[in-house]
Amino acid sequence: DFWTVRGGWLICLESENGGPELPDGEGSLETTMGATHISEGALFQVMAKTDIEITSLDVHLYNAGTHNVEVLTTVSDFSSFTSILNLDVNGIGYQRPVSLPDFASPITVPAGTSRYFWVRSSLGQTLVTEGNNVGDMYVQNNELAIYEGYVVTGGRAEGTYVFNTVVHYTY
Repeated sequence: DFWTVRGGWLICLESENGGPELPDGEGSLETTMGATHISEGALFQVMAKTDIEITSLDVHLYNAGTHNVEVLTTVSDFSSFTSILNLDVNGIGYQRPVSLPDFASPITVPAGTSRYFWVRSSLGQTLVTEGNNVGDMYVQNNELAIYEGYVVTGGRAEGTYVFNTVVHYTY
């Protein structure tokens, strides 16, 4: 018999003919919606514990109304970002996250590696929570961990903050 861990469960696969394929799982992980600050944007890190594909994010925007939201990503430490989503969304206010549509191509994050994200709003109203130390793990589950990052003010990364988000993924 062949044993593997998937989503925190120990699974036995029959050894006959190589065993069946494991079905893909879906998951999500929320940081917080207890915002303490408003910013132009936020930078944060996601580290995969198992192979995952990030499919979308929820964002926390301060005011109701139309916001142009852009999501950028990179494999390096908060540099050389590539835009993966740029669209107008309707904010619905404090403690009410907005679900963004799925990315055109899921963001693959192999186990043991990180991906960095920059989310910004044209109205400068992304919500964040004050953190303790950039790079500290804020929340985790069996598949991934989300780390404290920065806010963006005047085009500069500063401070230590937790982006108020939900990361949606498959594994």
